[in-house]
Amino acid sequence: MKKTARQILFTIFCCLLSLTLLCSCGQQQPQVETVEVSMEELTQNVETEDGVLLMTVKAVYPVLTASVESELIPEFNQLFKERAEQYVQGVLNTYLQEGAEDNVIQYYLNNSENFLPYGFEFSAEVTYQQDGLISLLWSQYSFLGGAHGYTAYDGETYDLNTGEPLSLGDLLDMKDDKAYELVEQRYQGVLQVHPEDFSENASQFVSEHIREIEYYLDADGVNVFFQVYDVAPYAAGRIDIIIGE
Repeated sequence: MKKTARQILFTIFCCLLSLTLLCSCGQQQPQVETVEVSMEELTQNVETEDGVLLMTVKAVYPVLTASVESELIPEFNQLFKERAEQYVQGVLNTYLQEGAEDNVIQYYLNNSENFLPYGFEFSAEVTYQQDGLISLLWSQYSFLGGAHGYTAYDGETYDLNTGEPLSLGDLLDMKDDKAYELVEQRYQGVLQVHPEDFSENASQFVSEHIREIEYYLDADGVNVFFQVYDVAPYAAGRIDIIIGE
């Protein structure tokens, strides 16, 4: 299946994070069990010369602070910051590119009476951070003047002491193949019990795209989900299923 630009950027980010953080693990460091989390924000507004707001781009990213010395925590922070900066710049490049079909300035000039400002927001929620692990749920919201905006999500979990991203199998303590089999069984079970909450072709989509499922950790267990629209109508939102013990 052809990857979207969002999936490609996320894959590149994970690779860069692993390579950067693994280079810092040569010496024994005190173990990080938990971290303090604060949020930093980048915002860029685009206006016409006479002050009409055309577009707002915002990125909110986590900054981690550990109570013990760690070479990895600054690396996490730097890469989270770079990811936010790249998001903001990527949106600006896309919607301000001269001559591009999506150019917001040109669209405004052609549709000024009905124009609604574009809005983009990239943010992260820390859903779990203890026992040396941190799990984040990243979201990318976009509004282009239609009936409603759209939000895409990415889940990720890291070992704070090695920098390694954890796979679905790692979180469920089994091989990845078995983990995806288990998740598909649980998902199909929910579909059978509550078919009214899902699209008509949801069961087939789950079977064909199970390895594209996103996942993150929280206090209740491993949460798995597909993107909005994938298995249910927009009004249903993101449907998370918890894979417990």
